[in-house]
Amino acid sequence: MQDLLSQSGDTGEEIAHVCDSIKELLLSKNKKYGDSALDPVRLFSDANIIEQIKVRIDDKLSRISRGAGCMQEDEDVINDLIGYLVLLKIAYSRELGFSDLYNDIEFQNTETSLTFNSNKYWPDDPWTLTYGRYRHSD
Repeated sequence: MQDLLSQSGDTGEEIAHVCDSIKELLLSKNKKYGDSALDPVRLFSDANIIEQIKVRIDDKLSRISRGAGCMQEDEDVINDLIGYLVLLKIAYSRELGFSDLYNDIEFQNTETSLTFNSNKYWPDDPWTLTYGRYRHSD
């Protein structure tokens, strides 16, 4: 890890610092709120965890778009969004049983197209990525 940081110079160190601060924020909130994002109490909602996190992200973005949070002035808004996205990645991993969606991309011809094995996760998805654009497969 130290080799990667020294190769990247100041930027590598800044990346490590920001990621560490997000990690600390998430661990602190997880302890404070009792893992409520990934293990909710479910008093009212029976929505799955992925949908619940997406709603939290939508709510945060909605408040920003309505002027209740200004991205340039409020670093907490940015940290919260990054945190929710990390939690969403964990939720996808737990719910759908994959560690990284990109492991399931197969390159048929790197110059012309790639096929995403979406049927594994979204069996009814008729879209494929070809020539840098999504197209509907009939």
